[in-house]
Amino acid sequence: YMSPEQASGVRERIDTRSDIFGLGAMLYEILSGHAPYQGLKPAETLAQAEACKSVLQPYLKVPQELRRIVAMAMEAEPDKRYQRVEDLQRDLLGFMRGGDNFPRRRFSKGQYLIREGETGEAAFILTAGRCEVTKQINGKRESLRILEPGDVFGETAILASSPRTASVVALSEVVAVVVTADALELELEAMKPWMGAFIRAL
Repeated sequence: YMSPEQASGVRERIDTRSDIFGLGAMLYEILSGHAPYQGLKPAETLAQAEACKSVLQPYLKVPQELRRIVAMAMEAEPDKRYQRVEDLQRDLLGFMRGGDNFPRRRFSKGQYLIREGETGEAAFILTAGRCEVTKQINGKRESLRILEPGDVFGETAILASSPRTASVVALSEVVAVVVTADALELELEAMKPWMGAFIRAL
């Protein structure tokens, strides 16, 4: 999973973008079933990593947008890669929300969309209205942030088996796209096995 700068040993060029390359290489392997570089000997693999010429084969059933994300994360030149892991995460989440087959649901003011401690079965994309994220801290319910249209929340629940870490309540009448695990499976059939593990890594 080495970036070219790591393989060449140029320490002053190694920074957080080298880690982003590594995340891209992980995604490459998950999609293709093999590591980006496959030398018969360590020295050969190192030379391949330094040359940085891995490309997802066209016969693989990988959406074009996902190919673009992998290619950008694994750019040979650090300045051409994602500059922050948040940018890589944003594009992956954007890919996830790209489908138009997800149902929409209305929530009344004061209604909870998710509750802290519960097992989550869906993520939400807020399309109208505002919500508040709250969390129980030292026996008191604290406000963490306000969600606006376009915000995504609850996604960890459909990617990992863990309880909700916060609650989300509607501050007004709200409309949200509901992304269940089953709906995501239908939308991303080829990607289902890796999506949860990869987003958790981010």
